[in-house]
Amino acid sequence: MDGVDDGLDAYAEDIEFYLRQREIKYQLTNYIQPKWIKARHKEVVFMYQTQEELRASDVALNRGIRTMDRVLSALGEEGIKNIGLIGAACMLVSIKQEDHSCPDLDTMAYIHSVDSEALRDAERMVLNTLKWELEIPVV
Repeated sequence: MDGVDDGLDAYAEDIEFYLRQREIKYQLTNYIQPKWIKARHKEVVFMYQTQEELRASDVALNRGIRTMDRVLSALGEEGIKNIGLIGAACMLVSIKQEDHSCPDLDTMAYIHSVDSEALRDAERMVLNTLKWELEIPVV
């Protein structure tokens, strides 16, 4: 609003500086190698199909893909070997964050044709790999 001083202008530079530093901290490295593009593409398509089947939000899908990219960046070659399981876990985590209803573990495991325990372990691995920092700043 014009003429209203809410006191935040004094902090604007500090906030922007902080967010830019965090953005640099979370920049993806070693990603994406040309040999991974096809595998990633297939997984993104499958994540989209999962979103459609579960009627999950677009935000959950986008967050799931971003989360998968961050995990694959951190794990490198080891991550791409398990991209299907990692994609399923990232999608599950993002749906839990964004949507009002979440499929149970067995349903998600069935959709992705993986074992429930393997999916639970992959979900833990995703969270631990990201050090539970699920949100990344974008300035």
